[in-house]
Amino acid sequence: MKYKFMIDVAQKEDLNNIISFLSQPEIDNAFCKPLSDRNISITERVFLKNKEGLWVLAKIENKIVACVAIIPEGKGVIFSTFACFQNIESKLAGGGVCEKSLKIARENFDVSFIEIDSWEGNEFINRFLTKRGFKKIKIYPDPEKRPPSVNSVLYRKTLRENK
Repeated sequence: MKYKFMIDVAQKEDLNNIISFLSQPEIDNAFCKPLSDRNISITERVFLKNKEGLWVLAKIENKIVACVAIIPEGKGVIFSTFACFQNIESKLAGGGVCEKSLKIARENFDVSFIEIDSWEGNEFINRFLTKRGFKKIKIYPDPEKRPPSVNSVLYRKTLRENK
């Protein structure tokens, strides 16, 4: 079966749809500390990350099924708020979003590495990122993002050695 999804950089008119996508309980609650329980609202998060960088989206029939924000920071790029629905088509679209984001980061930002964080025990994202060349570099408490009993895990993909 061939899956049909479109992957592209979000435009200004997509931002409210990203907010709606991330606000859906299935997506919001998939984060270990739901986005809606964090210090800034989902709306603020979407607009702030768009101001700092850009969003990459996967759409099926013009409906967002996966997204990630790409935020340049120092000599690296941060992939933030990576989310997708849990069905197979959306997971494949999420993989496409990651691949497109890696390409965008390499072509548009003069950076040495890409980082993304998740939480300890998220085996799906561990396999997903490891398959794409990311390595675990740090496990740490992060009370703003995680409940007290859950550590964050930082992954890094090196693009080139620092100059």
